[in-house]
Amino acid sequence: MIPRRNPGNFFYMLILNLLNKYWPLLAAAFLAILQGYHYGIGDLATYVPFVWHHIDPQYFSGDLLTRTLGDHPVYIWHLVAFLARLMDIQTVFFVLFIAQVLLLAMAYRYFFRTFFSTGDPGWIVMLLILVTPINAAAMGRYGLNPYLYFHPGALAQAALLFGYCLLDRDRWLAGSAVLGAIFLFHPFTALYGALLLGFRILIDFRHQPLSLLLMSMALFLLVSAPSWGPFLYHKIGAGEIAFDKALWLELVRGRMKFSFFISQWIPDRFIHLLLASAGILAYHRHPAFRRLLPVLLTVATALLVMALGDLFSIKFILQLQLARNSFLLFPVIAGLVIHHIMHMPPGQLRSWRALLLLVPLILMLQTPVGDKTNPARWLLLSMALLGTIWIVWQAMPHWRRFYVGLIWALALVMCGTLVVNRLTETGRFVDETATSPWEQLQIFCERELPVDAVVMTPIHREGFRSLSKRSIFGSFKDGAPHNYSNKTIFEWWERMQALGVTLPFRRDRFPGLYRENAEKVARQNGIRYVVYERGSQSPDESWEGILYENEGFRIVDLDALNPGKEKDADQVDE
Repeated sequence: MIPRRNPGNFFYMLILNLLNKYWPLLAAAFLAILQGYHYGIGDLATYVPFVWHHIDPQYFSGDLLTRTLGDHPVYIWHLVAFLARLMDIQTVFFVLFIAQVLLLAMAYRYFFRTFFSTGDPGWIVMLLILVTPINAAAMGRYGLNPYLYFHPGALAQAALLFGYCLLDRDRWLAGSAVLGAIFLFHPFTALYGALLLGFRILIDFRHQPLSLLLMSMALFLLVSAPSWGPFLYHKIGAGEIAFDKALWLELVRGRMKFSFFISQWIPDRFIHLLLASAGILAYHRHPAFRRLLPVLLTVATALLVMALGDLFSIKFILQLQLARNSFLLFPVIAGLVIHHIMHMPPGQLRSWRALLLLVPLILMLQTPVGDKTNPARWLLLSMALLGTIWIVWQAMPHWRRFYVGLIWALALVMCGTLVVNRLTETGRFVDETATSPWEQLQIFCERELPVDAVVMTPIHREGFRSLSKRSIFGSFKDGAPHNYSNKTIFEWWERMQALGVTLPFRRDRFPGLYRENAEKVARQNGIRYVVYERGSQSPDESWEGILYENEGFRIVDLDALNPGKEKDADQVDE
């Protein structure tokens, strides 16, 4: 008699085996999650309203922001809206955030094991380094938690790595399909995917069947067609719109200078890129160099085109933000160095090559010491330095274990200090969204104001729409999507000018300008509700139109007259 298998025991053993095999990946992902999580601010301040509008068109129907939707041929927010119909939207974004972190961890592990080694713990070092950055080197955000919230750009990074690894493993059709699919949710990253595919085809042209390469290109174009097809149709079919290019350049130079204009970069961005490029070229004899050469060529081509767009002020090229994925150089150089370290004989430790032990950390961390440097971070850097000296001096046979342990300590201390700081400042372990008073104000507005209400909010504050589900007059953050819309960019700018904003942008003046002009502009535009920050931005304390207030904000109803002022007016008439 054959004994029956216990399903519970089977799944228990399966989970145990998965944890035993992938615990470093899960641990690195957990550390990345502990770096922080946001909802409704940053880029999500504009993405969440798109989702609500897809769920129910009555939300933000009169908001200037939703008029830019036709200029963004992506489909990710349709999917998020579908999921948000099934469960709470904040739960949806948090689940997607967790999935995003895990996918990035899996993608970087797959990348290291594809191009370097499957038998050493180098991929663990790679993942741990990717949870330590404070600021990403050069252009673009990268790491296992680059945005601190769900972002299609982070999802696209994982897809980019997976797609290119599939090409390297001779799975051309699958790789081309993955790279083409990136266009459906993040075209900026997809452009790098197109370049990677093109350069890989050029390099492997003589080693692959022509039919396979042609099929790969055709599949890439077919999968991405739902994005570039409507975009071309929109551009070709759009009528002539009056467009002041000189003014547009001034606006985007003030708002997006590092992303749009290579001439606006600070020197350290060039230094980091040159160091990474030189480091990669120094490994030209490495077995993986030829297979990774398309990455170097892709970044160089993108930056060259970006420089030409800057030099000749070509609007379309500037809008592509071609430097945002140049971070691809850093995982490559880090992988090369880590692989070299893991295979270095102990006898070579007492040499200049031992300095390579710190290279990944130096390259991946742009600002390990900053204005908020605390004793824990100084201890962290001291540990790294002393640990390296100990490894080099002792040349011990088991030094690799010590090195991997040092990187674990680095990641634990770095993420631990972030958690402690967050608990001290906000009382929250993971979620550090907007301040509580800001959230409470939004919840009140969602509960009490009409769905079609338009609210005047401080222009320097972001994310009001996320929980309130109410339209606003505009904010400085809104300028990002308007940069891509010929229909709305100048209307947005007129609204900012009405509130006193001038060129060049002086963000430190925004609170004062809003305080001076908010009520007047609201009345001129028929806006009934105005939000003020408590203290310097509050109206007269005797104002009777206060609908709600907390320790941080108050919202007033301009239709409610001050009784004292009304009485004075009646006396004058008598």
